[in-house]
Amino acid sequence: MHKVSIKMDCPKCGFPASVSIKDDGREILLFVCPHCHSNVVYYNNKLDIISDHLLNKLIRKRKLKTCGMLEIKHPDDKKVEYQSISSDDIVDLKIALETSDSVESFIKKIS
Repeated sequence: MHKVSIKMDCPKCGFPASVSIKDDGREILLFVCPHCHSNVVYYNNKLDIISDHLLNKLIRKRKLKTCGMLEIKHPDDKKVEYQSISSDDIVDLKIALETSDSVESFIKKIS
């Protein structure tokens, strides 16, 4: 098995996503769009939407089986960088807390 990346847009809302799956010969892929929560079906290199009613019917008749997890990434996803907190920042925060007489004045000091 090898990993395959499929670029697709949700047929309902157009949410662009890149789906990574392990290619093991499965013929159908069903997932929920992370943006509009529609049931998206990928079959024979085509995308479509199926209703909740049809999905529930397939589940009740045991026609669907969970076979794995999808990793869905939005093409614009960016890595978030965090700024570290220094000991001076903590001291400044303690001083702001001690010298504030209300929540509003504390928020004004740290803003």
